[in-house]
Amino acid sequence: MNTRIIAKLDLKPPYVVKLVHFEGLRRVGLPFDLAKKYYDQGAHELFYIHIVSSLYQRDLLSEGIKKTAIKFGIGRATYDSAQSIRNGDIIREEGITLIKRFDGEFPNEYIKDCGDYMDIIMQQYHNLIEKFRSPHLWHKINGNFELKNPIWKG
Repeated sequence: MNTRIIAKLDLKPPYVVKLVHFEGLRRVGLPFDLAKKYYDQGAHELFYIHIVSSLYQRDLLSEGIKKTAIKFGIGRATYDSAQSIRNGDIIREEGITLIKRFDGEFPNEYIKDCGDYMDIIMQQYHNLIEKFRSPHLWHKINGNFELKNPIWKG
């Protein structure tokens, strides 16, 4: 059985907060900074709770979470599936099917234009991004990177 470490972050944007004696909130940091801390310590997933979104009728996806998702590779299919499961729109098995199908899709039709814009060749691009792949989440099998603990094998 694989153990998955899931860090929970309570948000009152732009901060991560902690409830103090059920009476108040204490700011404990910014989402990106704390996400990096947990990520560096081996967390497999982050679970955000926006504690005041319904009270203030705010968008659930704050800039801090968007920045975290871009940096640490939370795929869009994973994010959207998790939201749909929590909302009761789909069941977990449907979410896993979507994640397996769509997460990790590479934007082949756009990557050449991005490389041209950045004035780099594709080999430079790939060499650069591989430096940031997390070894505690990924391993290379037959020349391809695969998740060590994908959610569908949990």
